[in-house]
Amino acid sequence: MMKINLAMLAAISTLAVAVPASATTTVYIPGSPQFTVTPQGGTIFTAPSIVGNIQLIPPGAGTFTADFRFTIPQNGLGSGNVTTSFNLVGGINYIKFLSVTFDGMIVPITMSNGGLTSTASLSNVTILKNIQNDLIVTYFAQQYGTIGGTLTFDTAVPEPATWATFLLGFGIIGFALRRKLAGKLLTA
Repeated sequence: MMKINLAMLAAISTLAVAVPASATTTVYIPGSPQFTVTPQGGTIFTAPSIVGNIQLIPPGAGTFTADFRFTIPQNGLGSGNVTTSFNLVGGINYIKFLSVTFDGMIVPITMSNGGLTSTASLSNVTILKNIQNDLIVTYFAQQYGTIGGTLTFDTAVPEPATWATFLLGFGIIGFALRRKLAGKLLTA
């Protein structure tokens, strides 16, 4: 009887100190309901600005990881934020960010509303075209709440073809001015 009680006590103590399983990772890509992308000022391939919107409702209570994965068709700078919301349905329910990274870089998390709201922001991060980028958010969720956010990408430096057009335009203007001045000097 004593051996059975010791075995039962050992089993219960093992369960009490067991580490919870790691969070399940879900990948969201542009075009999914949780991650929409809108070009601003033109088509996605020529837009000076691209905006990604995040709207995520956790699948239930627990710890989860969301990977918002994307590429952009132009070099530029990225800025963005993600934040949580809470409600008071059936008591206080909230989502808490455990970690937020962007392409492996840790993004600082700010807590507000007495620890009920988490926000992570970053700005002016260099984004290279056609390279996979990952915004990874690991969070703990109670039953209700949402994660929302906005990612904005702006073209930082004109493409080589744009520079060539600028130079050609300046050359044509210079040639026309020189020719006009040469014509005036001959008639004077």
